[in-house]
Amino acid sequence: MPDAPKVSIIIPVYNAERDLEQCLSNALEQSERAIEVIAIDDGSTDGSAEILEKSQNLDSRVVVLSQENAGSGRARNAGLKAANGRFVAFLDSDDWYPDRETLAKLYRAADANGALICGGSFCRITEDGFQTQFSGNMAGYAFAAEGMIEYRDYQFDHGYHRFLYDRAMLLENGVSFPEYRRYQDPPFFVNAMIAAGQFYAIPDVVYCYRAEYSAIQWNQVKTLDLAKGLREVYTQARAHQLDELAKLTISRINGDYAGILLDGLRGGDRELLGILTKINADFDGLLEPLSRMLDALSGSIASDVYEELARAKGELQTVQNSLSYRTAKALLKIPSALKQLALRRRFTRE
Repeated sequence: MPDAPKVSIIIPVYNAERDLEQCLSNALEQSERAIEVIAIDDGSTDGSAEILEKSQNLDSRVVVLSQENAGSGRARNAGLKAANGRFVAFLDSDDWYPDRETLAKLYRAADANGALICGGSFCRITEDGFQTQFSGNMAGYAFAAEGMIEYRDYQFDHGYHRFLYDRAMLLENGVSFPEYRRYQDPPFFVNAMIAAGQFYAIPDVVYCYRAEYSAIQWNQVKTLDLAKGLREVYTQARAHQLDELAKLTISRINGDYAGILLDGLRGGDRELLGILTKINADFDGLLEPLSRMLDALSGSIASDVYEELARAKGELQTVQNSLSYRTAKALLKIPSALKQLALRRRFTRE
């Protein structure tokens, strides 16, 4: 019986014929030959299935699965279930590894240091070129030095593709992707990091992401799933006393995704409103931006949810007027600012 592969690369595929051959070739040309590539056809209607079949016929390391269209979360879970590798990696069908040594470098680093998770830096490709330096809410995409890092000292939520994950660790802790149509990756990443507790980082760029191909056509289902994913990350952050992750999630709600969530609320989505007000109900001293977001809706929210919105705003105002809120908010400012400065110095390139 052949040895189990060192790494299983899991690739969800949906109408990806434009880039799929390049993606598969890039994975199969890695210098680490002890791999398997598990491609899951998520109900494609273009020529993706034919490309996958051809690749499977040419290389025995390719395993092709298929499912009715259900989203990349379910597809990746199917890949996890079928995987045999010591580690698993996740590659999107329009992305690629920057060089032939990428998986070998990550595997060697993980193996030598007994790491359950091992990752590197990120390259974001846009119309303006290649981005490898990040700041603000994106600061965690790059590592300046090599070494073991406690997740409590990192508390980042994006860029899960950059890491290898010990498959047994994921299975033993029940870590999988929620079957959301959007924002299924950060909950997986955060839950995996919480389970492992720490990870090994290398500064090398290990993943190339085509940001210009990732424009999303938002609808009610995707917007609601976005909110569910944000709430799941926020809930885990609160449960494990990951205060910086909780603040980062609030920042994403009030900044990165505010416009999308506002559009969903304007459409009168009661479940979406419920999710956001439940996040709001957890006192952490960072509720004011969300309050302003709710204020902006007062003149445009659908009439059947206006009373619910008004009640949520009233409850929020009661918390914000309390002495404990104002005192905690003042106390949080200084340590938060100092920690953000330390994180920028540690995890970003000068």
